[in-house]
Amino acid sequence: MMAHNPGGMDCFASGHCEERSDAAIAMTAFFHIKAQQKHISDCVQKVLGSRLKARQAADAH
Repeated sequence: MMAHNPGGMDCFASGHCEERSDAAIAMTAFFHIKAQQKHISDCVQKVLGSRLKARQAADAH
């Protein structure tokens, strides 16, 4: 089990720490950005979906 430290070090449960490679740092950043993009996309879809339902309900009257 590793704890990721954004400062560029990987620290293991044993207490051993080693410097992270540029590739490992880049992958962490990539997955963090992808998670943020998904969250934003989900929020946008919820808002647009609720607006569409409200418009359909208004048109039905």
